[in-house]
Order: sequence, then structure tokens, then C-alpha cells
Amino acid sequence: MYTAPVAALTALLALVPALGAPTEKRAQPITVDLVRVPKAIPADPHQATLENRLKFTGNHEDRTRIKDELSKIRSKQAGQAQAINWGAQYAVPIDLGTPSQHYDILFDTGSSDTWVWGSECTDSLCQALPGFDATKSSTVSDAHYQRNLSVSYGDGSEAHGDYIRDKVAVGGISLDYDLGIAKTAEIKGYAHTNIAGIMGATRVGILQTDEGLKVDPKTNPWWVEAYQKGLIPEGIIGLDITPAGIEDAETTKTPGGKLTIGNPIFWTLQLDGVGHKDSGAFGKYGKPIIIDSGSTAIQLPKAVLDPAVLKVKGAKDAYNGGQYLVPCDTKESLTLRFSGKDFELLARDWVGREAGNGQCLSQVIYYSPLGDPLDSNGAIIGDVFFHSQYSAYRLEPAAVGFARYKRDA
Repeated sequence: MYTAPVAALTALLALVPALGAPTEKRAQPITVDLVRVPKAIPADPHQATLENRLKFTGNHEDRTRIKDELSKIRSKQAGQAQAINWGAQYAVPIDLGTPSQHYDILFDTGSSDTWVWGSECTDSLCQALPGFDATKSSTVSDAHYQRNLSVSYGDGSEAHGDYIRDKVAVGGISLDYDLGIAKTAEIKGYAHTNIAGIMGATRVGILQTDEGLKVDPKTNPWWVEAYQKGLIPEGIIGLDITPAGIEDAETTKTPGGKLTIGNPIFWTLQLDGVGHKDSGAFGKYGKPIIIDSGSTAIQLPKAVLDPAVLKVKGAKDAYNGGQYLVPCDTKESLTLRFSGKDFELLARDWVGREAGNGQCLSQVIYYSPLGDPLDSNGAIIGDVFFHSQYSAYRLEPAAVGFARYKRDA
């Protein structure tokens, strides 16, 4: 197994000005440390494609079909040793209740619910560390919006339980909030880590129904509610990540930097296509694409990626369902063109783990849609893109923007 030293990583998640604060007295931004944690990426890229499609597909029939196909893939994998590519996601520290109970939970711009597992959870995942014990909090009460916690994610992660209302604090900003407490929970790829839940950061509350995903007007993500109550100054989230090494163990945890808190459901941006910087080869796309900090890789149709990636010297299709093999020492960059502006994707970011004989697997993954070769069902921009770009998410009016770091210019 290839290993590499884990380099220091810096990340900044900021809520910075978009609109005036909703109260006369302007709140002040706050800053907290983030944590970068390794994430197991499925060895089968087709599985990863299906998982991302499930996460963002609202049609009930499509979700049922995808779930059936994933079930078949996972049943075949049972009892087999799987090659694992360790990517990364980002966790935010939170304090819950009074006195506070501290946890690290994943930060996910592709979902809306905030939840942790409770002390009653007995699933194997919950044995890694004690869950939130509501009986020890003097500020706990019934949730304002009574409903069951029932959330599922494309990779098979899920949580089921109830909602309570208690203090939820991030970086000194404390908010009475309806918090999901899982009685059963599974977060794929995070066994034996200190991750205890997920903080959703979409624009609106999302309701998962048998008919698909819908906007839930009765609830908001934590950061939106904090903004509406004037506890943070403005309605923008910014994500600032610098590259790190490749983890070789699921228990590895490195500093993740700073969190500064100041489609109608998901964050999307128009992607014109993907290019090869040196040759100018370009694969056209021309559709909105979901920007998701809860995913690691970049995933696009084969017709979009092939023209650019296969121009890299020595690059070839790995024929394993979606990844490319490229020389590990390549310095060639790709470009992603958003609304007419090119953003460079450095080799250090899109070239992943060694596969043998000096070849590495790509962190850009293709899928081959049936029918429309540019089918957007499954297209994702994940964390590897953010290693060289600052990203900002504006609440009103909804927008996503990127800026290249000066250090990489």
C-alpha cells in the first residue's frame, strides 16, 4: 500500500457579507478550527456514481432503481477485501446542551439536517465515542417542529431517531435549535473515528419523501437560522481549503483550518466544460452542476472528461467503472470553466492514490449515461476542486462563486 506523509492542511469556512444583517446591530463573525478527516472512497467508481445520483435524485422511481442496483453491488462485495482510496471531508466542532457536550461532525453543503447520535444508540458506529446525553442538559426541551429524524445519503449513510431542542453552538455562537438525535446511525467510511454526526449546509430545509426531495418550509439549516436571528453578520458561506497528503489509515486526523461564521435546494453553478490546460482540448458540458462539500471527487459524464483527461501524457482509461490511470509524477493541469471563466485544477489535486507501476488513479471520475451523453444526473464538484480555489455560497440571492488562491497563481 502506498503511503505518503500527511501534510498540514488549512481550511477556512466563512460567512461573509452578502446582504445587510437582519438586525440593526451588526453581529460579529466568529472563527473555529476545522478538522480534515479521511473518507473511504468506494473502489468501484460506478458505485460512487450511483451513490451521488441517489443523494441528489428526487424522483421516487429513479431512487428505487438506484437503491436496487447499489444493493446488488454491495451484496457482491460482502466478504471481499476492497481496495480503498482515502479521500477527505471536513468536520466542524460543535457544542451541544448545557453544560456543553463537544463533538466533531461532518460539514456537508449537500444536505440540510444537523444531527448527532444519542447515548441510546447501540449501533457499532456509535461505540466509537459516547453519544449526546440529553438527560445531562438543563436546556433541553421538545422540538418546535415535531417530526421523526429519518435521513439517508447516497453512500448508504443514514440516521433515524427523533428531534429535540437545545443549545447548538459553533465557535461561540449559540442557538436554540431543533437537533436530530439518532437512535440508529451509520456514516459510511468513518468507523473508529471521532465523527459523531453531520451538519447540513444547504440553502433551505430538505424533506425526504417517497415522491423525492422537497423544500421543507418549517425548518432551516443551522447557519441559515443563525443568520435570520442576527447572530452572524451576513448570508454567505466561504470554503477555503489547501491540499494535504494522502491518509493511509481511517483513524488519521489532521488540522482542518478555520471556520468563520458570519436549484432552490442545492448549491449549483453553470459548468461550461472541462479542459486540458496545455493543449486547449475541451469537453463541453453547458449545464448547472451541484457543488457539494460532502463529496470528495469530481464526477462528470465520460463525454465531458475524455477530451481533457486523455490529453494528459500517459493517461488512459482504467476500465474499472469510471477512473483514469495517469502517471503519478504528472504536472499537467485540468481546467474547469464556470460561466466563461477558467479555474485551474492542479495535478496535486486531481491525481489520487498510486495503483502500481508508477500509475495513479484519478480523482476525477466519469460515468456513462444512457441516452443523453451529457446527462447531469450524478454530476458533482467535490472537495478536490476546493484545494486550489476559494468558494463562496450566498443565501440571497442564491449564488456560488470561486476565486483562485494567490499562492497557486
